[in-house]
Amino acid sequence: MGLTATQREVYAYCDKNDFVSADTIKEFKKRLEEEGNAKTLSYALDKLVTGACPNCNAAGAFKWHFLGKLSHPVCGSSWYVAPGTYMGRQMKGVFRTGIEIGGNIFEDSEKKGESGGCLGAAFGFIMGVCFRLPFALLMIPIQAIVSLCQKKPGSLS
Repeated sequence: MGLTATQREVYAYCDKNDFVSADTIKEFKKRLEEEGNAKTLSYALDKLVTGACPNCNAAGAFKWHFLGKLSHPVCGSSWYVAPGTYMGRQMKGVFRTGIEIGGNIFEDSEKKGESGGCLGAAFGFIMGVCFRLPFALLMIPIQAIVSLCQKKPGSLS
């Protein structure tokens, strides 16, 4: 089963734009709900974070870049997310990696008809977390410094 034209449009739009306005999100949501594909929007917006531009207060979803940098191409401003938001996103990545590796090991053992799939999945989860966690622990303080040192909107400097 392939993607519908609306699903392809939503994925393409979210992939190629740094900002998706709240009105555009509502329109996509309406069209996808009519097709019965409402879950598509959450998958398409996975690499974006909702919020408002600190410069012009435009609401919508902003594409997540390295160190949590967000930009609003309409007014030309860019900023970094708060350290707590960045830490949450990194921890989400840590657990997602563990779940994906553990899930893949479990699926492989099920396909082969082997026993011990749950044990392998638990081991895979732990290995995935151990692989991804050091990167998160390294990047969180770096991003906190960058984020806290950024110029705040409306300041004179």
